[in-house]
Amino acid sequence: MSNTSDKPKIPDLMEAVFDTGYSEKIEHMLVVRGLQISSITMTAFHVILLYIWKRTIKEYEQ
Repeated sequence: MSNTSDKPKIPDLMEAVFDTGYSEKIEHMLVVRGLQISSITMTAFHVILLYIWKRTIKEYEQ
């Protein structure tokens, strides 16, 4: 005789992640958002690096 109330409850978030329909949507959004965030971050880093390079090397200062 098994009692179903003894089963551990899975939180809704974990259930959504491990459910195949939702995990594909979450994975897609993480990939798209991850690429956007990394592109913006790398662009900002290169702009700052270019600014430092121009300030360091006086020959290229305008």
